[in-house]
Amino acid sequence: MSMDNVAAPQLSKARKLSFANLSTKTKVLAAVAAPLLLTLGIGVIAKVDLNKMSETSGWVRHTQTVLEEADAIVASAVDMETGMRG
Repeated sequence: MSMDNVAAPQLSKARKLSFANLSTKTKVLAAVAAPLLLTLGIGVIAKVDLNKMSETSGWVRHTQTVLEEADAIVASAVDMETGMRG
């Protein structure tokens, strides 16, 4: 068995799968589906990122509230010390 006999079926199979051999309908569907799928993927990524940003924003507000309350407690403690000293 020679190498030419083995390579011939592989070449014909590769030719059958090429884009040029597809029907016009298939090419049009591929041309329409590709941008739609990319847009859908970008939309999903954007939604996930917006949800993460919203959650992070909530934690930032919480942290700022806690820091403000901690500052108020420290200020009250300083006022108490000052009041005790007279």
